[in-house]
Amino acid sequence: MRTYVGIDLGTTNSAVCSYDGEDIRIWKSPDQNDVTPSVIFIDRKGRRFYGMKAYNQAPAYPNNTAVLFKRFMGTDKKIELPGANVMLTPVECSAEILRVLFGYLPEEVRTSKGAATVITVPAAFNQTKKDATKRAAAMAGLGKVALMQEPVAAIMSLMKTKKQDGIFIIYDLGGGTFDVSIAENIGGKVNLLTQGGIEMCGGRDIDRKIFTEILTPWLLENFVLPPDFQSDPRYKTLCRYAERSVEWAKIGLSTQEETQIYLGEFEIRTVDLEGNEIYIDISLTRSRLNGLIGDLVDSTVEATREALAKVNLKPDDIEKIVFIGGPPNYKPLRDEVASRLGIKAAMDLNPMTAVAEGASIYAESIDWDSISDSGKGSVVSKSSGGALNAKDISFRYIARTTAESTKAVVRLNGSGYGGFTFEIVSNDTGTTTGRVPLEDKSSVSLSLMKMGENRFTVSVYDRSGQAIPLPSSTIVITRTLVSSVSIPASHSIGLEILKKLESNSVLHYLVREGDDLPKEGVISLRSTADIKAGDAKTILNINLWEGNIQFPITDNRFIGVLKISGSDFDRGIIKTGDELICNYEINNAENIHIEVSVPSIGATFEGTYSGEVNMPSAQEIAENAEEMLQRIDEISDDIDDSRLDRVREINEKASDMRRDDPESMMKMHEDQLASRRMLDEIRRDHMQVMRERELDEMKDIYGDMEGMQGILPSEIRTLERLINSAERAISLKSNEFEELCDDFHARSGRLLYWSQDWYVTQIYKDLIEDPDEYDDTRTFFDLKRRGDAYLAKADIDNLRTVNSMLLDLLPQDVVNNILPRLGDR
Repeated sequence: MRTYVGIDLGTTNSAVCSYDGEDIRIWKSPDQNDVTPSVIFIDRKGRRFYGMKAYNQAPAYPNNTAVLFKRFMGTDKKIELPGANVMLTPVECSAEILRVLFGYLPEEVRTSKGAATVITVPAAFNQTKKDATKRAAAMAGLGKVALMQEPVAAIMSLMKTKKQDGIFIIYDLGGGTFDVSIAENIGGKVNLLTQGGIEMCGGRDIDRKIFTEILTPWLLENFVLPPDFQSDPRYKTLCRYAERSVEWAKIGLSTQEETQIYLGEFEIRTVDLEGNEIYIDISLTRSRLNGLIGDLVDSTVEATREALAKVNLKPDDIEKIVFIGGPPNYKPLRDEVASRLGIKAAMDLNPMTAVAEGASIYAESIDWDSISDSGKGSVVSKSSGGALNAKDISFRYIARTTAESTKAVVRLNGSGYGGFTFEIVSNDTGTTTGRVPLEDKSSVSLSLMKMGENRFTVSVYDRSGQAIPLPSSTIVITRTLVSSVSIPASHSIGLEILKKLESNSVLHYLVREGDDLPKEGVISLRSTADIKAGDAKTILNINLWEGNIQFPITDNRFIGVLKISGSDFDRGIIKTGDELICNYEINNAENIHIEVSVPSIGATFEGTYSGEVNMPSAQEIAENAEEMLQRIDEISDDIDDSRLDRVREINEKASDMRRDDPESMMKMHEDQLASRRMLDEIRRDHMQVMRERELDEMKDIYGDMEGMQGILPSEIRTLERLINSAERAISLKSNEFEELCDDFHARSGRLLYWSQDWYVTQIYKDLIEDPDEYDDTRTFFDLKRRGDAYLAKADIDNLRTVNSMLLDLLPQDVVNNILPRLGDR
């Protein structure tokens, strides 16, 4: 008998449950807690401790403890533990916690080939984080594993006890992320209508707010500390102890009106710059905390309203809002959210274990034969249809149901059964239907007395009352706690392609937000360059982006790439224009598998998206912010929209980013992505104004180029035709206008480069502006020396050659990649 395991791998706490088809069980930690802190402690001898033992050691030994690593899943961030001389990745840390949780299960379950595990991930998780979670599960040796979104699991858990039909909101505010989902329950069948969420928005962010705005000013006022003491290694232990005291005080406000953020000198054992022993003693009231978390509550309420709007629902359509996670244990937060949404609040679930329980229930509904140990394959639900066939006699029934009874229907293929009867007997209770005339479409009711498998024996009797032999006489009907009908995609995912050569790239969507999952399909692409066997320099990129922003597509979240180069095949050549047949599959957890076949060389390339992405640096965040601020300035004179102020506020804060605190940088990175989505919304809401402005700029460029020497009249007329076509397309809802603009800028740029000396000079100056972009700095400075000499002599032809060599010198991920274009079918 298969055991179904559900694991809630949380930012701060994790839990594991099992379901055998009848009963759900929460497996407690060795210290008899339902949840296990997601913490790893390694001592100087290399011994490892997990959960509460590690949690208790964290403040005193911050250099030996790994915490909050889930926040960095899918990035190249390293978790450094200098006290133990160990460096781990977030995936490795997660694998260790998964292994510990799995170890709580009985040995017969752990070693059984029939064990099947569902691990939950936040709905707000992007593709890189989901893929990292799958790698962690494989590293932990869990066998067959599937992912599911945490809100879906919470809904499954809710419906196991509440059989009430209706539409529900699940408000899941955990330690690191916020998820919201809306689901409809009809007779135990759960239909997920929509889901969404916010990364870097959870209890940990409340702790950081208290630390930054209450505790830090208090410490700086009462002790002599460096202004940046939080990043000073001398005060690392102080900060860890302080973070713990903040967390305890926050939790205390769940049951009290006032608590203390308190730590005595004997606990901290740290002195300030003047040798004074440091202590902490600060009063924290509910009213003060409410003021601090206002922005966080605002963002979660707005995300919930957006979810309602996606499916055209109003608060009156919702039965109740169910709260999940640690922070909603704070009643003022629940009351504020429920009041502002105008929906009745409920705490019908154990907020700490509901997700793991729901995951184990969901695991039972999966056809695990469709999933390999590597995780490849779609998550397919078990069939609900059943049949017992015996020559011309068959019995049809529902094989899986949440109801307490179901029907078996007789189907006859032929005549000659007059006077025949049949009987169905429960193997579990012995109850019988009695002998019933065997007639086509006749039916009997079968009571399902227990959860899980209910077995029945079918007998057919001829006219003399003698039993006739049947090839199979057993019916098995599984009574389930709850079943999930459909899961919508939480994000839009698109391939980056060229619609035609020498144009800017666009997104070709594989799945749109809200589409039912799983989903699969085929896209015909074409190569845009020759790739010879053995040529590692020319690389065809199948880039994947997450988001709905069409222009520029780089404002979306980059989630992975499948690279094809000549080093990937032994013979032949992929010629420009050769077909690339792209088969894709997106499963219920939104993991993406892509297979690209190239008929011209008889080769197939495949990959599972996505890989790790680089952790954003403070410099990158600041540079991106400056670019965004410039874009805001360019349109603010033409557009009056209060949302621009919010976009500006986010990026002005980002432009001052100086700290290397990883959490702060990840939070700011997520805020910047949100600001880009907001700017795209503004652009779409003011499309006409934005396009008129773009058209005016094109006309100005055209006017400047019209009298330039070296540009043929026919080339000027081509630019003029593009402007006229763009003017006609300015009111269209399609992207034709933007594509025409892209074509205009690409053509005008080429014309300027090959006809205007000043433009070649400007390109050269841009290329030498940042030497850090080049891996081979010696060659770079040699080229720069030559380029400066050519520039001084106004030798533009040779300067163009230097420009080409500088472009070749840039890393491959900067210039040496090509994109496919859309195929003809």
